[in-house]
Amino acid sequence: YFNFYELKSTEGWNDLVALCDSVTNHGSTISNSVDLDRLTWMLAFNSLLVNLDSYTGVFCQNYYLYKDNTGHFNPVVWDLNMAFGGFPYVGSGNSSMGSLTIANMQQLNPTFHASDPYWPLINAVMNNSSAKKMYFAHMKTIAEEMFVSNLYISKSAQLQALVDTAVQSDPYKFYTYSQFQNAMTTDYSVGSYSVPGISNLMSARLTYLQGFADYAASQPVINAVQSSNASPALNAIVTITALVTNADPTSVFLGYRDDIALKFTRVLMFDDGLHNDGASGDNVYGADLLISSASVQYYIYAENTGAAKFAPERAEHEFYSVNASIQQLLPGDVVINEIMAVNQNTVTDANGEFEDWIEFRNNLSIPVSLTGTYLTDDPANLQKWAFPSSTVIPANGYLIVWADEDFSQTGLHANFKLAASGEQVSFGYAASLLDSVSFSQQTTDVSIGRCATLPFITMVPSFNAVNNCPVGVGEYALNKGMTVYPNPSHGKVNVVSLDDQPSMIRIYDITSKLKEVIDPTASHTLIDMSSYESGVYFIEVDNNLPERIILINN
Repeated sequence: YFNFYELKSTEGWNDLVALCDSVTNHGSTISNSVDLDRLTWMLAFNSLLVNLDSYTGVFCQNYYLYKDNTGHFNPVVWDLNMAFGGFPYVGSGNSSMGSLTIANMQQLNPTFHASDPYWPLINAVMNNSSAKKMYFAHMKTIAEEMFVSNLYISKSAQLQALVDTAVQSDPYKFYTYSQFQNAMTTDYSVGSYSVPGISNLMSARLTYLQGFADYAASQPVINAVQSSNASPALNAIVTITALVTNADPTSVFLGYRDDIALKFTRVLMFDDGLHNDGASGDNVYGADLLISSASVQYYIYAENTGAAKFAPERAEHEFYSVNASIQQLLPGDVVINEIMAVNQNTVTDANGEFEDWIEFRNNLSIPVSLTGTYLTDDPANLQKWAFPSSTVIPANGYLIVWADEDFSQTGLHANFKLAASGEQVSFGYAASLLDSVSFSQQTTDVSIGRCATLPFITMVPSFNAVNNCPVGVGEYALNKGMTVYPNPSHGKVNVVSLDDQPSMIRIYDITSKLKEVIDPTASHTLIDMSSYESGVYFIEVDNNLPERIILINN
């Protein structure tokens, strides 16, 4: 390979070498390293459209590989200008360059290269019974949507009209304007080989494929796909059912995932009357699904001895969804609980690295989703890092976000680091702030965190657990000796001292900034906070422990 390519970077090189070894020498486990569904889509596309300036052709080229955060490589098609038979070299082994005739292209065997070691990706698919059925299922989906329906005829007319003027005026075009006008129905010679008219190629190709056993095999039929609950609560269990006929009863599967960045997992569905699937043997299959995130995606896959079927047919690119009923968070529901900006020896992330971290606490007695919320260290960009839609904090539980810019690693990793010299960390929705903490110069391996409703104080780190708050609270008295109501408030707040008339009332915002000082004239003071922005504030009476107040101003 070194004779053919210029290495631009060593980044990912070892991953690529490992992939080549996996595909070439361990093809039966290819799904451990390659997104098998996307691979079968690409190969089906190349074969159906006789797109041979691709991996399927003689040079095995013109596709990208992207390694996602699940560790799987995803093929991405590229450079399609010679599809529809524009490049006639399918190759056989590493040396043959003979060109295909138009008749060869129309009848190109969709299992070509199945046993040729020069195409190990094709070998791996064709030697795996389920992968091969997926390949033909995807090919039929493309064919029926675009070519059997003749949709490509109307689309090509739209595209020709769109570029007609530009083609006429282009002095460097590869074909004449007349050839452009008649490209759908007229074959042309290009040097030593011929390029077919697109409809000439595809109409004959469809006829050929419909007589090919693997392509023409009768597929399972999937209907009436539904969830038992259209809007379940988080962590609820719903049943997914589907009416499936002409399938092997042991080969009906539910594919699911709780985040769009994850791989789908398949589990068996059952028609035994024991899985909320109706009566046993009625062809209604069921499987339970835990709604562990704001949106869980799923599809149905079924096989018989000769063919496979997806529902929806474009799965895994398209899918059904069950969207949980998500509680909109209010200030104080979920808070920034602890921050460590200089972590050298305290705790490591899943990759064994000492990184900055931010701990959140759910103050509610139910699990909550953070879908739609953001975290930032930039007051000018409150949507700097979005929580994945699958992020859920358990009831009265904790959640860690690593502030290390290593967002391809396991766990939650924000796209910023914390400044040891101090900065501001904010959390909330795009249009409303839920919590914000400002801090100054930090000490190595010492965190700052909440203790009751006190402003943040330094403490021994208590990673993902109850904060290590001191037994005493310094100048603050344990007996607050006051009451504050209503809470939440819509503007006016009553502060009542249960002892003597207080000497001073202080109001702080959630960043511990002093907002107002009040000299009370009685033990009962009415404070008008209607001019304040909505948020969380702390009211301190003399040296008593501050009381948190949630303010909701329209």
